Amino acid sequence: QVLPGEGSRLNYRLIGFSFPAISNCTSYKIEIAKGTFTAEDAFKKNIIIEFANADNKLIGTVPAFGADYTWRIIALHDTTQISQSPFRHFHTLTSPLVDTAVTRLRVLKKAEKYKDAFVFLDGNKVLYDMSGQPVWFLPDIDSFDFFKVDVRDIRLTPDGNITFMAPEKIYEIDYSGKVLWRGPANDKPAMNGNRHYHHAFIKLDNGHYMVEGMEVTDVVIKKENSVDSGLFRFEVPGTQLPDSSSRQMKVLLGTILEYDQAGNLVWSYKASKYLFGSAFWLEMEPGGMPDLDIHDNGFYFDEPNKVIYLSFRDLNQVIKISYPDGKLLDVFGMVYHPGTPRPSPSLFCHQHCPRVATSGDLYVFNNNVCHPGEPPGIVKMKEANGTIQKLWEYNCDKEKADREIPSSYTSGGSVCEMPDGALLVDMGSVY
Repeated sequence: QVLPGEGSRLNYRLIGFSFPAISNCTSYKIEIAKGTFTAEDAFKKNIIIEFANADNKLIGTVPAFGADYTWRIIALHDTTQISQSPFRHFHTLTSPLVDTAVTRLRVLKKAEKYKDAFVFLDGNKVLYDMSGQPVWFLPDIDSFDFFKVDVRDIRLTPDGNITFMAPEKIYEIDYSGKVLWRGPANDKPAMNGNRHYHHAFIKLDNGHYMVEGMEVTDVVIKKENSVDSGLFRFEVPGTQLPDSSSRQMKVLLGTILEYDQAGNLVWSYKASKYLFGSAFWLEMEPGGMPDLDIHDNGFYFDEPNKVIYLSFRDLNQVIKISYPDGKLLDVFGMVYHPGTPRPSPSLFCHQHCPRVATSGDLYVFNNNVCHPGEPPGIVKMKEANGTIQKLWEYNCDKEKADREIPSSYTSGGSVCEMPDGALLVDMGSVY
């Protein structure tokens, strides 16, 4: 098989070339001309790239989207040509997603150690190289116009494919955009326009898929002590109607869902199991009602150790639960005590993106919105002797000054550990 195939229409210009090996060949040369050619002279005059390789598989980049290309393979024994292939042709598609008149990625400092890396940006569904050039874009799937539709959590799978969330749907595709798996669709709003899938979606090592979802839950908001105490407790509704100082209401709480390759739900965890397993108290102004947008906003599955870290933005908490029994193992961040006002955040505030380092320590992106005017940052922490200890913290003061980023950070932000222990940080929803 020869790839790219004759007449291929590619949503990428970072291309894997492959072809059958030729006996007695010591190296190969790929010649590429921009345009469509069948005659030798015209082809030679328009060659723009030559790749040399000892193997019959190589990766190379052509210069433009929205262009026709003609290519062929030259087989060499030492420096002597022994054969050449016929001309082959492919076309690189284009999209507003990679139109640099619409969106550009500006590189302020050149990559050094990771100069050959690539990064997905969810906002415009594009894979970029370290010079800021687009090399791949998400092609239209199931009639989605991805220029107009939000997509979340584009990432590589353990077996080299790509997963992402589109509205109400989850997908695994190959590099060319062929759909390999569709998760069960949820095409009805859960409540107030909120949808079923959100924030995080991963493929597991066993081939299953795990994603955050939502459920509508009935709760009772119960005023404690006196009417003016400012303290509320929420709990699962019982058989008795709430008294005059209480209110029954519907709230949207998070779930984690695991699907097998056939799309069957094989495991789930509900945030309500944690929230209603303890007495949670919320402090509000006298006469006010608490905002119960607990907002779970990301999870990390430590598969080898079978534990899951689930982040609750508005509780300023990350909880650690065992898999598959869902037992609560630990709580990072604010700790609530029945009968006392809501404490002030200490480790982090409105955090995002819980992750576990190779050291086993937990780290998060800290939006730090509880401290107006202060920058966001990264916090790394660990469990020790039954307590949570902060190991390391980085505040993005310099980045805030250099980039003229507003002092108000409300959401977003992510961080991931690189192979050398450095951290790659996205500093939140500033556009």
